Amino acid sequence: MEARIPHPALTAATPAALQPPVLTAAATQRLLQRASDAFNSVLFFGLLGFGVAFPFVATIYALIVL
Repeated sequence: MEARIPHPALTAATPAALQPPVLTAAATQRLLQRASDAFNSVLFFGLLGFGVAFPFVATIYALIVL
């Protein structure tokens, strides 16, 4: 079996689509921003749901206990 090693000049001239992706600073920043937005959304809607549901649950609990 013959394994060919590509010539360095040919590998440097390959299009960017054939090369593996490299995370740049901008891509990393966007990834961190999306993760931060997702975390903040879960936190916001979780607290909003708790704030809406808590009075009802507390009222039902108080009616049962008293």
